[in-house]
Amino acid sequence: MSTPPILDIKALTKTFGGAGGHTALDDVYLTVPTGSTVGLVGESGSGKSTLLRCIVRLERPDSGAVMFDGRDVHRLRGADLRAFRREVQLIPQDPYASLNPRMTVADIVSEGLVVHRLARSRPQRRDRVAQALTEVGLDPGAMDRRPATFSGGQRQRIAIARALVLEPRLLVCDEPVSALDVSVQAQVVNLLADLHESRGVTILFIAHDLAIVQQLCARVAVLRAGVVVEEGATSQVFATPRHRYTRELLEAVPVPDPLRARTDRAVPGGALTLP
Repeated sequence: MSTPPILDIKALTKTFGGAGGHTALDDVYLTVPTGSTVGLVGESGSGKSTLLRCIVRLERPDSGAVMFDGRDVHRLRGADLRAFRREVQLIPQDPYASLNPRMTVADIVSEGLVVHRLARSRPQRRDRVAQALTEVGLDPGAMDRRPATFSGGQRQRIAIARALVLEPRLLVCDEPVSALDVSVQAQVVNLLADLHESRGVTILFIAHDLAIVQQLCARVAVLRAGVVVEEGATSQVFATPRHRYTRELLEAVPVPDPLRARTDRAVPGGALTLP
């Protein structure tokens, strides 16, 4: 018997501006298998961020359902809603804006522990913070410093530690490396891959960088103008895209050696060659 998906989005629709307004999501279906890594790609304005906000209850859809572990997240109340808030954690896009500059790292990472009453004493919270910081490759001795003393990549690791300390089942990543330098991007993506391997946490990774999605995600969905136009195994979708829009996205990727890269890409199963 197959394991039910941890996240199942059904006929999701979201319009801004009332009747005749902008339709951000149009009858979206998306399944995220338990323990998987799924990428969601599309150009700016395709609806990726709106879909993310509906998943984590920052926006309410006009119709359809976001099912987490078989329950509609927009119908959750009380203890069930608190459990959802802990089990689904968001990794935001901008590590400079997502951390309170007035708080220490210890306070930032432990805030969820206080809210969810997972560690009642200060020593317990500091132990949990130290474990989370170590897991993301940061020195626990720096927990009493403030975000301004860290680089962008380090700040994003702090944001990841803040999510991990609650032991979530699903990480929703909103283009978490787009604001970072290329060399740092690779480090953060490798960290997420290691966490998926060690913890078994499910990852929904929203991005416009196809190379990163290819590196991290086993499955991919392509969103265009609020509609999922293609979905499947990443290797298959990138090697033999069925939809014209997917092909256009792949052809728009910059490459260091265009002639060689385009030739490689034309071969079924060929690697997506990127700088």
